[in-house]
Amino acid sequence: GAGAPGSPRPLKADGSVLAVRLPGGADEVVVKRFAPRIRDRFRVPRALRAFRKAYALRVRGIACPAPLAAAARPDGAGLAVFELLRDDGGDALDLDRAVRGRDGRPAAYARLPRTTRAAALHALGRFLRRMHDAEVSHRDLKAPNLVARREGDRVSFALVDLEGARVRRAPVPWRRRARDLARLDASVGPVVSRADRRRVLAGYFAGFRRAPVALATFARRVAAESARKRGASGAPR
Repeated sequence: GAGAPGSPRPLKADGSVLAVRLPGGADEVVVKRFAPRIRDRFRVPRALRAFRKAYALRVRGIACPAPLAAAARPDGAGLAVFELLRDDGGDALDLDRAVRGRDGRPAAYARLPRTTRAAALHALGRFLRRMHDAEVSHRDLKAPNLVARREGDRVSFALVDLEGARVRRAPVPWRRRARDLARLDASVGPVVSRADRRRVLAGYFAGFRRAPVALATFARRVAAESARKRGASGAPR
């Protein structure tokens, strides 16, 4: 069960990420386990880096789980503890489950009213633009690493896997921005329509200063990069 201390609830099939209610805690937290790696003996272990990245992103206003604790052994094995993101209906829903469904359940994306879905996709684009404008890029920006949270009629977004995140000391170049968005685009495969993909890009360009790249040019770059990341069937590799 999800409620008793010591009864973890796996959030990833390999058991590396668990939701657990710690003794004396009122709410579940997320525990991410890191296996030992030789190279971690010569640098800051991944568990501690994950904690630091989450803190850096939150300082920059990028939504992600709050880091609560981290510990590591000299061989690099470690644990990092984060808040569990929730929404009005329970656990926040990652985008992969939202567009594909899981365990026989229909995709939440397909069940949204058209206007709600359009607003959510526009908000996703704005979230990704804020991330890049905050000098953060993400080399593993794919659907399972983003979550959507329902808050009444509003949908907001957050990053949940930060290992691919890079906090830069300079603006994110537009080629890197296109590659980040292309990886996300490729990860959802053909389930999402071309029109809805354009809604995300429209949100990315909305409400900001004039961009040095035109929306149409940027959309072509994202589409070309996305095609290279997918197989002939159009499904993500």
